[in-house]
Amino acid sequence: MEKYLKFDRTAKRSEFWGVIIIVSLLSWIIMAVGFLPLIIDSGSSFGAIFGLLVMIATSVAGIFLIVAVGVRRCRDIPINPWWTAAMIIPYIGMIVMIVLGCLSSGSQPQIEESAE
Repeated sequence: MEKYLKFDRTAKRSEFWGVIIIVSLLSWIIMAVGFLPLIIDSGSSFGAIFGLLVMIATSVAGIFLIVAVGVRRCRDIPINPWWTAAMIIPYIGMIVMIVLGCLSSGSQPQIEESAE
């Protein structure tokens, strides 16, 4: 777990997608469990507040893990790690995340010069 909280290393594609999938699945499960007190007993404010606090805590932890693995993935590609900040923009963030996850390690964009 210590490895997932560091920003100074690199992350391969499998590690990047593994963190993204696990955090997404856990977020959906926690969100479903967090909404249960609202569905079962709508009169209980304690259950609603507890569920909301659990969802906020897991969201912050999940965002931290995704940003950490995104920065490490940018270092592996190699591109500027600030591209990870684009992952918080709705819709564009999904595209950036897919591109980060699909590029191969150490790939540099090749610019071919034409001989004229």
